Amino acid sequence: MAGRPFPLHDVQCRKMGGAVLVTARTQSDESVIVDAAGGKVETLDFTADGIAYLWEPTSTGGAPVPTLTQDGDKYTVAGRIKQLHDYTKLSDFTFRATCPH
Repeated sequence: MAGRPFPLHDVQCRKMGGAVLVTARTQSDESVIVDAAGGKVETLDFTADGIAYLWEPTSTGGAPVPTLTQDGDKYTVAGRIKQLHDYTKLSDFTFRATCPH
């Protein structure tokens, strides 16, 4: 992953009050799901290069909380995350998505 931004397509956003659920696909048709509320990431679930990753507050494997920035309908989520089945390596990641109207 090497921290490079992943271009996303098929972006869908569901807003519920102060929360948002963003789903998208990478260029290799892998899924990205971000659940955020109150300006913070609640859960992050994605596959990159065929490897599954998951971040949630109770199951981080020592990974720090991802950062979430919002500018209108544009979201950026970045940080370090561990593989779902191998908590020995931290990988940098960045996702950028614009919610359609």
